[in-house]
Amino acid sequence: MVAIPFPLSTEPGERPFEGAGRLINVYAEPVGPTARSGVVYHRVPGLDVFAETNEATFRGGLQVASTLYVAWEGTVKAIDSAGTVSANGSLSGTDKVFFARNNNSTPQIAIVSGGGAFRVNGTSIASYPDSDVGSPNSVCEMDGWWFFTYGNGDCQASDLNSTDINTLNKIKAESVPGGLTRGFAHESDLYLMGPGGGEMWSYPVNDSGFPLNRAFTFTPGLAGKYAVAGFEKEFGNYPIYVGSDNSVRDLSTSVPQKISPPDLDRLIAAVSDKNTLIASAYISAGFAFWQLSSPDWTWVYCLNTRQWHERESYLLSRSRMDLTVPAFGKWLTGYTQSGDLFELNESTRKEGINPLIATLESGPVTAFPRGLVNHRTDFMFTTGVGSAGGEDPIERDPQVEISYSDDGGRTYGIPSFHKLGRQAKSEVTVKKWRNGRADSHGRTWRVKVSDPVHFGFMGGDMQVAPTST
Repeated sequence: MVAIPFPLSTEPGERPFEGAGRLINVYAEPVGPTARSGVVYHRVPGLDVFAETNEATFRGGLQVASTLYVAWEGTVKAIDSAGTVSANGSLSGTDKVFFARNNNSTPQIAIVSGGGAFRVNGTSIASYPDSDVGSPNSVCEMDGWWFFTYGNGDCQASDLNSTDINTLNKIKAESVPGGLTRGFAHESDLYLMGPGGGEMWSYPVNDSGFPLNRAFTFTPGLAGKYAVAGFEKEFGNYPIYVGSDNSVRDLSTSVPQKISPPDLDRLIAAVSDKNTLIASAYISAGFAFWQLSSPDWTWVYCLNTRQWHERESYLLSRSRMDLTVPAFGKWLTGYTQSGDLFELNESTRKEGINPLIATLESGPVTAFPRGLVNHRTDFMFTTGVGSAGGEDPIERDPQVEISYSDDGGRTYGIPSFHKLGRQAKSEVTVKKWRNGRADSHGRTWRVKVSDPVHFGFMGGDMQVAPTST
């Protein structure tokens, strides 16, 4: 028997035969050294409806005390922990917005959108109360200060826990040619970034003027203003961003570390408008994930394993997920196909009413330069995963779909369907007999499970013999 080389990290390759396999809606979880393959593949977390807003175009959100403020097209809604939605005010536009709060005894909330700077004023949205704010392009909060960034390279701080702005509390990011597009805080450090580079500002605090001091500068800069995430306190890790060199970098040190493979670098380079790149972060089942979406694809990085997988929603080539918002002890996300707010849930195997199809594609098994005959193939799944009280047949008697390709994954043959076992029926085995011949290109396998049950896959083996030619 020959082990089928399923990848730990998705590697589709630029062309067929050049890749090492794909993980779509599946990630590899390491298991103990005594386990058969050392890894088990699990389905990515599903999505449950948290709140129905009847709005369009999710733009961002922030929890303050017991209320989640969420911006949608033309409006801001207030949502409580039960998902009850109430109107909060008007905010024109469809662009993503930046929220920030301070540590005032009654926290004040600032918003920056393409239309300017605003504040939440009770149950309405009002213009920012200090005209010295000008026309910023982002805002963030750190330790009670608000920091506004500007396209000319300026960063301006508010007074501590106040909406007041002293125009002397301003610096210019001199090492960032081309100006700033985004500021964000991580722990007690302020990051100011633009396409030309970045600066990190930190303690000690100045008694007058701009409250922080520049600690270091770094490159590359930020490709698009929404292409950074992971700085959220609830994430508990380090920020990750898309660099202006079309790579993904982490900010775990003062020298940003490249973590993206060439396949992803090529995809990023092909995106003409880098402001359509949306980064988000979330935690599920103890795993920290950083996600990057373009209009055409979604890739996800697992910080626990330092491996990548892809995410696709039903009938789309990318994930329906939008920006994420930590709130009420959950990770919430906008939904690109509706105005609903969804909750990420590792126990959910759907995205709302849509299936969440777990797909693995292997690298090729070859006998190069000869062909091979494949007598039998065995696959190791967690079986007996049906639910007696579930929907029939997709939950009561679930199946796996298996097919293979002899042209490097360019095309796959007609799939066969195999039972994964009704509830507690764990003696089920998944095997495929008399699979014929493959030429020198070898054989690639595809495994798909769309039924909404637990997905646990530990690999597969082929019984093969080389042909004479």
